[in-house]
Amino acid sequence: MRRLVAAVVLGAGLLVAVPAYAGPAQEPGIQECLDRVSSEEIQRRGVPSCRQDENGDYQPYWPAAQTTSGASRVVLVLVVIAFAALLGALPIYVAYRIARDNGQSTGVALVLGILLGWIGVLIVYFTSRDRTRA
Repeated sequence: MRRLVAAVVLGAGLLVAVPAYAGPAQEPGIQECLDRVSSEEIQRRGVPSCRQDENGDYQPYWPAAQTTSGASRVVLVLVVIAFAALLGALPIYVAYRIARDNGQSTGVALVLGILLGWIGVLIVYFTSRDRTRA
């Protein structure tokens, strides 16, 4: 008898609790908003969000797509390549100028700038300092 009462109480509790876990109930305005969007538009733009306007009506809304176009990607890649080339050429130029201004071999300075980069610039700079002290 106790088991029967427990089963009835448990069953009644489940009948009350299960609909609460079925998920949030949609407001009728949201469903109407979604019904206004055509299937072609959903295929083209995706499923919209629904926002309330100042009158309280729900209107379909698609967030602005923040994708970059092909042309802007090309420009971005070119800018990055130009910046990298500038950073790569800068130590060569600096080493050349230091050597030229101090009467050193510009060929050696160019090779040091190309092969060692900023370390080559430091080598050219410190060797030019030793010559100016003497």
